[in-house]
Amino acid sequence: MNKSLPSLSQVLIKKTLPKQVGLQLGLFLVFFIALVFYSYRQINELHKSQSLAFNQHIEQNLILVKQQLDNIASNDLVVNSIIDYDQRNTYLPLLFQSLRINNTKDFSIAFVDFTGEVITERNYSSQLKQLYLDELVSITIEAKAHYKIIDKRGVFISVPVLLNDYAEGAIVFHTKTLEKVIPNFDSGISMQAVSAGEVLLTSYSGDIVHEESKQFERAFLYKDWQIESTQSYFSAYKQLAAGAIFMFCAVMLSIFGCYIASRLAANESQIILRRFSLQLRALATRTEIPDSENIVESNEIAAIYSTFEHTLDRLTEVSKATSQLNLIFNGVKECLILLDANNDIVMTNSTVDSLLEQTDFDEQTITEIIESLVITDSELSIQIQSTVEHQYVIADTQAHEVILWYSSKIKTDDGGFVHILVGQNISEKRRAEEELLIKSSAVDKANTSIIISDVSHKDQPIIYANQAYSDLTGYEKSDVLGKNCNLLQGIKTEPEKVERIRKAIALRKPLTLTLINYKANGKPFSNRLMLSPVKQPNGDVRYYVGIQQDVSKQVAAQTLLEDAKQKAEESNKLKSDFLASMSHEIRTPINGISGTLQLLDKTQLDQRQSKFVSLAIRSTDNLLTIINDILDFSKIEAGKLSIEKYELNIEELVRTSSDGFYALAAEKNLNLNVHVDLNDEVYILGDGVRLRQILDNLISNAIKFTNKGDIFITLGWQPNYNGKYAICFSVSDSGVGIAKEQLNRVFEHFVQEDASTTRKFGGSGLGLAICKQLCELMNGEISVESEKGQGTTFRVTIPTTIVQKRVVSSHIETQAFVDESAYKDCTVLIVEDNELNRIIASEQLNQFKLFNAENGKQAIQLLNNKNSNIDVILMDCQMPVMDGYDATQAIRTGKAGERYRDIPIIALTANAMKGDREKCLEAGMNDYLSKPFKAESLIFAVKTWYEKSIS
Repeated sequence: MNKSLPSLSQVLIKKTLPKQVGLQLGLFLVFFIALVFYSYRQINELHKSQSLAFNQHIEQNLILVKQQLDNIASNDLVVNSIIDYDQRNTYLPLLFQSLRINNTKDFSIAFVDFTGEVITERNYSSQLKQLYLDELVSITIEAKAHYKIIDKRGVFISVPVLLNDYAEGAIVFHTKTLEKVIPNFDSGISMQAVSAGEVLLTSYSGDIVHEESKQFERAFLYKDWQIESTQSYFSAYKQLAAGAIFMFCAVMLSIFGCYIASRLAANESQIILRRFSLQLRALATRTEIPDSENIVESNEIAAIYSTFEHTLDRLTEVSKATSQLNLIFNGVKECLILLDANNDIVMTNSTVDSLLEQTDFDEQTITEIIESLVITDSELSIQIQSTVEHQYVIADTQAHEVILWYSSKIKTDDGGFVHILVGQNISEKRRAEEELLIKSSAVDKANTSIIISDVSHKDQPIIYANQAYSDLTGYEKSDVLGKNCNLLQGIKTEPEKVERIRKAIALRKPLTLTLINYKANGKPFSNRLMLSPVKQPNGDVRYYVGIQQDVSKQVAAQTLLEDAKQKAEESNKLKSDFLASMSHEIRTPINGISGTLQLLDKTQLDQRQSKFVSLAIRSTDNLLTIINDILDFSKIEAGKLSIEKYELNIEELVRTSSDGFYALAAEKNLNLNVHVDLNDEVYILGDGVRLRQILDNLISNAIKFTNKGDIFITLGWQPNYNGKYAICFSVSDSGVGIAKEQLNRVFEHFVQEDASTTRKFGGSGLGLAICKQLCELMNGEISVESEKGQGTTFRVTIPTTIVQKRVVSSHIETQAFVDESAYKDCTVLIVEDNELNRIIASEQLNQFKLFNAENGKQAIQLLNNKNSNIDVILMDCQMPVMDGYDATQAIRTGKAGERYRDIPIIALTANAMKGDREKCLEAGMNDYLSKPFKAESLIFAVKTWYEKSIS
């Protein structure tokens, strides 16, 4: 041993210690620089966050000021003062003097009207008015919005004062500085809000920054101002200095620790190597060493020792490896053939053996494959691998299978070469490729536009488009592949539908919709888009298939249909409005005529005069019937005529209806016969008004078209009408009859048998048409049998439900009243703008005390008269100055006095369309009479409501 050499311990310390010291110092430098940058970013983020908080502090307090100003502007005293010219000066100054905005009174405030004139103010000098008042007020009132100005002159804020959603004035607020309304913001950093070089607000901190000292300064721009923050470097980086000192001390300790660790490691290594040397000698000499000299195991020493210890076991391990290789060689599914350098077969696996047994694959085939794949050494130096396919037939199933053979040349350890031939069965792959080729060809040649997008990619590019897509859009495949489908979108593409597509793809859901897209030439078209996700075996969706179809013609046709429907509905509404207007205008004079005739009929007339009046009354009734027919026809056409269902006595309805025609039949010397074929008194569910309308129309026609003979009215049951009970009634006459060729036209609109019928008998030609439509609305039917000159029979069948017999209030009963003397104190107010209608109503109600008003306003004034004592009000609906609806609402709200809030109000109106009655009741009226009305109906209504009011 050379004693002049240094020890292992010295060598290790000399080699490792300088590197460790350098590494520690380098790490210190890196961490220190990182700490400096980190501290700088933290200080910058602190300034940014504090400036944002300072800005929010200012904005929140300004919002609070605006909210308080909004509360002042919406205060009932302020709003009412706009119209309360007389009293506002008594309470507004007190209100404004008591105001505190953001807990301060150091501000100026004014309330101005829409002309800019000050209504009231506090501390608002004329100099302030000259600054911004006109601008603030004009903008605030015109826009009905808040307006704010903050500059060196102070803070100006104005809010509108709204009355009935109109800006009738404004509240104008001013303070000289933001400090007056913004509390101090203490953040540890000095900050100030600056606008146009003017400092608007300053926030002071405990950090004293001298102008000559170095400072950390930042400026952040916001909407209305710039926030500037300032902090001394000492305050900003004091934590960094402490961290640097701590890191330096830690590095020094680490260097010292590294030195100690190196010394210990070097000493321990010296001991281990000495013991290892002894152990190797013992292994070489086959002797044992004391336990005290055994070394501690480690990876390196164990690896060296293992080399000596397991040398004899290598042959056994090689043998085992060869056996395992054979197992693997025979276990693979591919065909494996091993050739030596002379191209002789060295080994084949079991798959090749099985192939030789089950198919027409033989040794000659193997020889041919070897000759095809294995080439000369000179060629193999250039081409290492080649492939060849071979097809064979399985003996049992006669199925054709394909094996793809390829060879690899491998260099051995001795410098020679061997070949490995590998045969892979690709039959399934080929069949799948053929199937895919067929499907791909079918998709590519399909007439429907088809594209495929890769939705797993961020841009969702198109990866496939067939020829139909190019034909539809005008884009070539090369123009769209790799691009997003949104290239078809344009200015008319519906954003909400694009969003639906985005959501469906995000949720991996299918979707079908129609949207506006654009072709390559810029022409828009309606695209029927069907999106379908393509799921992978693991359930993930990577691709979407989009099928597109140009449905522009269908959409255009649908649009035309919708436009036509809309125009038809508008036309129908105009017709309904016209009929409603005409109904009102016609009913008003008819009411005058009918009422006058009723009054005349009660006077002393001779027989001839009484006949004339009776004819005139009947003519007005006929005219009213025609008008009602036209209105019913209009309601049915518009689909607004509804069928009600309530309990009624069907026999009573038929007899009551026929009773009304006995007098008319007697005038023509006709016999009116009623036959009821019911076993008992029967109650059904039905619309008695419409059933009676049908029956009245048929009886009226029978009397009209019969000059002599009899009229028969029958009522019975049909037990099985489409599986239900049905009532059946018929009206037969011995009149003029109807020709057979005209029978199929009698139920058409405005149609009678011929023109001579209209001239001779009159009528609108709507009665039977309305009867037929009413029957259909009740799920029933009407039929006719007739011969010319032999009379006519009309039959009506209506399905219904039988209910148990019970007491039902009839719609046509007349109530028995108490003694007439009970009404001597009843006072009626007639509110009617038409003088004739007032005269008629007054004459018909002459048994009561009467007052008259020409419009709603006069009625309110009369009711407010302390001497008035009204019990019932008859209210016309359409009047000048104030109509009946507004007048009724005014009475119900107490504008005519508390005593008249619940007074009975009966509507007298010429409006007879659907909804008019409901409109009157919604306005607060109690009852409804449609003009023209009978005197008995009017008297009945007045008595009824008078009794209710006094009970």
